[in-house]
Amino acid sequence: MEEERPFATLGNYEIVKFLGGDNISKVKLGRDPENLTVHAIKLFKHENLDEQKAASIEKEVNILQAMDHPNIIQFGSANFDATYVKKNGKSYQAVAFTMEYAERGNLFEYLYQTGNFSEGAVRFYFQQLIEGVEYCHNNGLCHRNLKLDNLLLDSNFQLKVSGFGLSTLVEGHFGSKFLTTRVGNEAYMAPELFQGEVYNGPLVDIFACGIILFALLSRRTPFDKADKKFNVYYKLVVEKKWDKFWQVQEKELAKAGTLTTYSPDFKNLIQGMLAHEIGDRYTLSTIKQHPWYNGPAALGICLATELDNKLKIIQQNEETQALEHQKNKELKKQLLQVNQINNESTLMQAFVGFKPFRSAGDTANEEELAVNKEVEQAVDFSLQRKLPEFPVGTLPKARTQIFITSDVKSVFTSLYLACKAELTDFSVSKSHYKIKGRVVKDKGNCNLEVVVNKVGEDSLCIEFLKSSGDMILFYNVVDKIKERLPITTETKEEKTNA
Repeated sequence: MEEERPFATLGNYEIVKFLGGDNISKVKLGRDPENLTVHAIKLFKHENLDEQKAASIEKEVNILQAMDHPNIIQFGSANFDATYVKKNGKSYQAVAFTMEYAERGNLFEYLYQTGNFSEGAVRFYFQQLIEGVEYCHNNGLCHRNLKLDNLLLDSNFQLKVSGFGLSTLVEGHFGSKFLTTRVGNEAYMAPELFQGEVYNGPLVDIFACGIILFALLSRRTPFDKADKKFNVYYKLVVEKKWDKFWQVQEKELAKAGTLTTYSPDFKNLIQGMLAHEIGDRYTLSTIKQHPWYNGPAALGICLATELDNKLKIIQQNEETQALEHQKNKELKKQLLQVNQINNESTLMQAFVGFKPFRSAGDTANEEELAVNKEVEQAVDFSLQRKLPEFPVGTLPKARTQIFITSDVKSVFTSLYLACKAELTDFSVSKSHYKIKGRVVKDKGNCNLEVVVNKVGEDSLCIEFLKSSGDMILFYNVVDKIKERLPITTETKEEKTNA
């Protein structure tokens, strides 16, 4: 058997870290062993590409090659038939292109993990965002996928706009300056783009910038999506009921405990950028002349201190996640051996501890008996529900998956009670151990599923899946549900050795 290599490789690069990705591409950190320079490498497996995706990749490469601005991610080189060799020696062909490595991560992670930014820092990054977007527009390009995830920070905490895969020419069809393809993230879509109407590329970029600006100061988006039919908060924008809109937003802001109100200039800028009618929406020129835009920005030591403190929190979280990842790697090995090692105690060491919900047969008080009866009626455990096998070849996800050694009735009972407490409304599947629900907040809503799968002989995986809605809200709800579950970090082995 071939010995595992220390690194995967791509040409001259050693692959040292996974940075992110989606269903289409993966981004990894590559290091040149000769000069120790590092680049972000975006990979697209040939086997996952059709003609349309291949054309989109080629367009992104051509766009990045033409970009030259301090707030636009810098392009390196492209290889449309690269060989990626894994640690185990297996390989696959891929389209690969190198880019500047923005080592400080993206603004979404800072916002989600550390809370909102100071107004001075928000202004600093908003100014850099507008400079980058203006450069694109002046060069005949609209981005169409501006979102917090695509705003990266380099080693000096300078903003870099990335994610140009959905970009296109401003001139539109036959020079009409109007576009028709519905693309992007719904949370950042302008109403005309969301509704599938013809739209002006630069104006939908400006709307997305308005959502980003609001989120940076508030740690949330002003509404789930620009849907005038079903989103009550966006209806206030459409009807220009701004007093009511800001009353709702400031009520939510006060709950966070960082700010109590938005400044009049900030409100005016947001109203202009998020205007429903495109004729009322601010242009980049208007934005750059606005009083809020030209207010004091955080610079120098002040900005560095704020971002350093946020970075420390993220690094601590990454260390915790790395430990969880290592435990999950050990779990994965054990799962692959389940059929060969039929040893319950060995398998249990890889799972979090779980204190089962007491059944009516145990010693219980009247309140516990009443809760038990409610769950029995709501869930109906007499139904023969399916319990699919968890795919052991899948890398476990620490944020949205929990592995537990317990019986499914105890686990699902605790899930039902946790979801009841945290979700606005929900329903229990009659065919699977699955709960579908949603959370409605003043800022918007989130739809999600909680699914239980079987792992090995007597263990389970609880998985949280976002169907639609705000990602930050989703993660917050998942964390709250997990807090309500009777799980412990002690394994059976730790208890024995204590």
